Amino acid sequence: MTAKIKLNAASGGGSFSLQAPSSSANNRVFTLPDVADAAMATVNGITEYDAWVITSDFTTDASSPDYFNSNWARQDLGNSLFEKIGTGMTESSGIFTFPSTGKYQINAEWSINANGVTDSNVLGSMYATHNNSSYTMIARASVSIAGSNVYNVSAQSMVDVTDTSNIKIRLASDSSTGVIFEGQNGAMRTGIIFKRLGDT
Repeated sequence: MTAKIKLNAASGGGSFSLQAPSSSANNRVFTLPDVADAAMATVNGITEYDAWVITSDFTTDASSPDYFNSNWARQDLGNSLFEKIGTGMTESSGIFTFPSTGKYQINAEWSINANGVTDSNVLGSMYATHNNSSYTMIARASVSIAGSNVYNVSAQSMVDVTDTSNIKIRLASDSSTGVIFEGQNGAMRTGIIFKRLGDT
C-alpha cells in the first residue's frame, strides 16, 4: 500500500495530497525551511516593506532641486499599527539606502500648503543615483497652487537595486520660495514607502 497524506480545506471543496512513490527507485526528499512558522509565511511573500515621513513642515527656497535633507523618521502610528517588514531602509541626511538587492516599488506622497504663494508648477520629485554621486529624477508629481489651499499629490517608480552601496533614493521639491510641504510625526503627509517585490 502506498502512503499518502491528504489535507482538506477547512470549508468548501478542495484538498492537497502528498503521495509516496510506488517504488524505492523513485524516492524523493523534500526539505522544509528551518524557520519558525511565522517566518515561513514570508518565504514567497513581501520580504521588505518600510514607510518614512517628514516629521515637521518643510518650507521651500530657491534651490532646484530642493532636497528634503532632514526631519525624517520611520512612520510610527502608535499602538503597533505599523511595523516594517524585514530589515528596513536606512536614512542619512534624506538619502535612503536599501537593505538588500531586488526589485522595489517606491511610492512618494507630498502634502503641499500654498501658503499664499501662486505657482503654476510645484513639483514633488523622486531622485535616484546609481553611482552614489549624481542624482537623476525618476518620478514626479506637479500641481498648480494658490491661496491657502492644501494639495496632495503622489508618484511612484520601480527600481532594480543591483548594488546597495551605490543605488540610493531621495525626495525633493521644485517650486517658488515659501511653499510649505507639510510634515507630521506618524502621519503620511509627506513621505515615502518602499516595497520589495522580488529578486533582481
